[in-house]
Amino acid sequence: MLDQLTCVSNTLPLHFTYSEELYDVFTELLRPLPLPVFRNFLATLPPEPGPFPPHWHIALLINMLLPFLAAPPRKAQIFNVTQNDLIKHYLPHAANANSAAENAKMSLLVEHILFYMFSEGRLEPSIELTNAVEKGIRARAVKATGDARRRGKGKSPEEQAAKGVLDMSAERIRVLLGMLDPATSIGGIADADASFSSSQLSDLTATPSVDDEEN
Repeated sequence: MLDQLTCVSNTLPLHFTYSEELYDVFTELLRPLPLPVFRNFLATLPPEPGPFPPHWHIALLINMLLPFLAAPPRKAQIFNVTQNDLIKHYLPHAANANSAAENAKMSLLVEHILFYMFSEGRLEPSIELTNAVEKGIRARAVKATGDARRRGKGKSPEEQAAKGVLDMSAERIRVLLGMLDPATSIGGIADADASFSSSQLSDLTATPSVDDEEN
């Protein structure tokens, strides 16, 4: 449905609505969803190659990412995002909330953006990209502490499950970066603090269910 509405918006903007406005509506509706529903929505986006251009999905994902940023770019060009834009504005940051669920959502968005950018050949291996990705992974892990104003909230089953989603998303991001260029992937740079063994990589072949994460 999302792709069909985007197609109508691109074809008949004066009779329907412009794509930017349509994506604002999607973003407003999708951000407050519970993490399992939010993750399932992202999982329904068609892989590459799909029936519609990946840059449509990148634009939506970037638009969805903006409300999570403490200082979003003043004039975000969601349809023309570049690798340098990702490095400067999106990849190095945590969500603007001390919540594992919010930071997990942000990590999932970053993961899917990188996947579609990779699929379109719009990523080039660089130390700057690797460092920005790793900085964001660390920042989200630190920020995912739960709301300190409510005792024990960070230890709730929901927050613990969200931390599992966050950790697995971080691993998939690292694997994706390693596919781009193992020489500049996280673990291949002297100051990086994470690397993967073959057994860890094999664990990423299937995404765990929420029930598994809660256990």
